[in-house]
Amino acid sequence: MSTRRRSSKAKWLIPAAVLVLAAAAAAYFFTPGLSRPRTGTGDLLLTVQEEGTVLLTWPEPSGGALSRVTLRSGEGEEWTLEESRETSAVLDAALLDHPLHITVQAAVRVKNLLGIERELVSRDALAVTVQPYAAPRPVLKGEASKPGELKLSWTDRGSYELGILEEGICRPFKQVGDCGSVLTFGEAGELPLPSYDDPAQITLRAIREGEGYLLCGPWAEPLQVMRESLLGSELSLECQSLGERLYALRWNETKGDRYEVQEWSAGEGRWETLAQVARTEPLRYETGMLRSGSDHRYRVVSLGGDPADPVEPAELSLRAEISTRYATVWPVVDVDFFEDAALTGSLGRIPAGTALCVLEEQPDVFQVRWKDRYGWVDSRFCMINLPEYIGDVCAYDITNSYSSIFMVHDSPIRDITGQVIQGFEGICTEEDGFLVPYLYPCARKLLTAAQAAEQDGYRLRIYEAFRPNEATRFLYDTTLEQLNYPLPEFDEETGEYVFYEPPEEPEETVEAIGNVPGDPEASENGADPVLPEEDVPAPPAPPEEDTAVHPEENEDAAGLEDPEPQLPPTQEDGEPQLPDGEPQLPDGESGLLPVDNPSDVPEEELPEGPTFLQVMTDGRFEISSFLAAAVSNHNRGIALDLTIEYLDGRPLDMQSAMHDLSWYSAAYLNNANAKLLASYMTMPGVAFRGLTSEWWHFQDDDTRDVLSLGSYLYKGVTAEGWTRDNIGWRYRDANGNYLRDTTIKADGKLYTLDADGYAQAAS
Repeated sequence: MSTRRRSSKAKWLIPAAVLVLAAAAAAYFFTPGLSRPRTGTGDLLLTVQEEGTVLLTWPEPSGGALSRVTLRSGEGEEWTLEESRETSAVLDAALLDHPLHITVQAAVRVKNLLGIERELVSRDALAVTVQPYAAPRPVLKGEASKPGELKLSWTDRGSYELGILEEGICRPFKQVGDCGSVLTFGEAGELPLPSYDDPAQITLRAIREGEGYLLCGPWAEPLQVMRESLLGSELSLECQSLGERLYALRWNETKGDRYEVQEWSAGEGRWETLAQVARTEPLRYETGMLRSGSDHRYRVVSLGGDPADPVEPAELSLRAEISTRYATVWPVVDVDFFEDAALTGSLGRIPAGTALCVLEEQPDVFQVRWKDRYGWVDSRFCMINLPEYIGDVCAYDITNSYSSIFMVHDSPIRDITGQVIQGFEGICTEEDGFLVPYLYPCARKLLTAAQAAEQDGYRLRIYEAFRPNEATRFLYDTTLEQLNYPLPEFDEETGEYVFYEPPEEPEETVEAIGNVPGDPEASENGADPVLPEEDVPAPPAPPEEDTAVHPEENEDAAGLEDPEPQLPPTQEDGEPQLPDGEPQLPDGESGLLPVDNPSDVPEEELPEGPTFLQVMTDGRFEISSFLAAAVSNHNRGIALDLTIEYLDGRPLDMQSAMHDLSWYSAAYLNNANAKLLASYMTMPGVAFRGLTSEWWHFQDDDTRDVLSLGSYLYKGVTAEGWTRDNIGWRYRDANGNYLRDTTIKADGKLYTLDADGYAQAAS
């Protein structure tokens, strides 16, 4: 009985003991919330250092585990490095004299369910065998081969790695082979250009790749690479558009300490400095807003470089785009001033001849400022300043504003030739050159002709556009007075012309009657003499009260087709036969137009010799063929006097000089150059009409007819008023000078103008 009970109890205790042991084992090995760590992925890196050590670096294990590194030398000696969170260790370089076996595992210390601390080691491992290698320390040399490139060389062949020393640490960036390599710097290079105060330090080390590891030798002595050594001696310049007539010049970096931006001044015949840019500053210069259509020639000069390796300046030319923004305009008639571009909402009426500044253009309208208000005017009735609109597409020489070239063939006209013509006083400005007003619709046609000429290698040169009516009348009256005078004689001793002096008229004497002071028969009050009523001189007539705009008084004779003149004899080839010397005058008075002698000097008292009239007309033309007596189309801003030249400024010869008021200028004598000029001015899209008496004169009759433009300006124009650029508003006086460092009152307000003439806030 008892034996069976003991046997049954033993059967039960054995399984129970097994279960207890299994549970205890599970509790020991089970680590709640943690799994076995893994080693990092990658290769081992062994770096031989100068002090005779080797820096061993391995991949970081996952999960923040510790690193367990086991080393076994070729002699069988084995040891394990202290487990740590570091991923590198320093070894004795002598270990590399023999094969070295390295095993890296990840380990983590945790507590099991029993609270007992235990270590989990990764099942995977990095196991490599490093073969012996005597890594040399190379000697690195470098030489700048071309801009942005450094040619590197060393002695031994093999595999190498380039590095750059940054903050005391060498950062490898490129593997190379053989005994040399080319390293590039700059925006498109492998490394950025070093700064001027911090040269790049390039170094090199030998490398050997094994299975699962990379063995690197010691770094070479760093090579100092100065920024200057990577710069070239070739300077290039480019232009970038920043918006309407705004440009930026950009250039590459070259040898030198600084750069100078210059612009060519044709007037001065030299380069003028615009700015100096330090080599550490952005290599860029902004031009500011340029005048419409203006030509500019810029260059950049590198300064302070090696005289033995000079840098040639870089140069470019540009033409600003053409637009009306900020151009000066003058209404040729009184124009309405409106609130909007649809020309509605009247703000007043602007008098003709008022200088305005275009702020914006829309079809057939300009936005302008007038009396401190902003509004819109009809652009078709505005003359625009050609140099501020089409710019250097044309050339300008408004001689009437400084020294008139009106002559009768080779003979000067007293009070006209070499003088400033009445009404042109404010046209030649010191700061902005000539004012050349021309009706805007005509100016657009002129631009077409000028661009066509430029494409063929020519430039149109304008001598006169708008001419005030006061100048027209002055020119006619002054010339008419001298028509029957003989031509002046040139005095070689004085170098001046001697003009004919008409005899002075005898003074008329009038016998006084009545009370004379001191006369015994004088009245008691001593009254002044009393003159007969018919002998009392009339007081001088007051000056004519001319308004700015005159209605058309009569059609300008110079604006009509002249009758076909009698042609001179022709050569065999059909070209006109020009007379030698002075023109052949007809016999007697036949063929000469009956013109009264303005001087009332009897002809028998005139010296012998041809007169202005004879040389001017030769019986073929009238004075009004050259000078209008009352109204000229120049007064309406639709006529031009111009010639043609090469792009370098050399003039093309014509059959007569500009403003030669004689039959030598007749269109039927046009040479090939005059015909070329006419071809541009009458081409489709331009269709100006010339005169038979002047090869240089062209006018836009179509625009005159479309606008029914019968009015004209009597007085001349000036630049006086507000003008603007991309910086701000400035004020010009009647001579075109910008007022500076002053306070002015305009439009009922006080404005302070700074040193550059720009207006500050009004008060």
